[in-house]
Amino acid sequence: MGISNLQEWVWPTDEEKVDYIHACAVPGIGEWKEWSPEKIENIVKKRKIEKPNPTFTLYTQFIKQWTIPILNKKNNQDQQIQGELNQIFDDLTNIVNNGSSETKNRWTLKENEKAHQRGPVKRISLQVKNLLESMFHTGTANPLQKLNA
Repeated sequence: MGISNLQEWVWPTDEEKVDYIHACAVPGIGEWKEWSPEKIENIVKKRKIEKPNPTFTLYTQFIKQWTIPILNKKNNQDQQIQGELNQIFDDLTNIVNNGSSETKNRWTLKENEKAHQRGPVKRISLQVKNLLESMFHTGTANPLQKLNA
């Protein structure tokens, strides 16, 4: 795993690990990776590493308070629209819940990402290929005029 996948960095101040660097992919999630001085030296090829001293400012005090008016429901139209929105929301949740588990998105940490690995290639069956050829007349077309995808 490369260093570019890591987002949080810590320079320990313990006497035994004073020259080590600890890094984590997501703050508060995942395991800390540890780099020894030798490993760091190999990575940076004898360039000097210094702990950064970032500059920061304190938050500003607001001059005026932000006031947001409270909206009141004035007529039945608001309730009717709200009812329709609730119905649409219920329909959408039913569609999502009835969907297959294969189509659900899943989160993963970037540190677990496999770089430059291609999945298995799925070939089109001969039956589907013949069907596509008949639909798009690729068998009768001039092969020199084919468009590449």
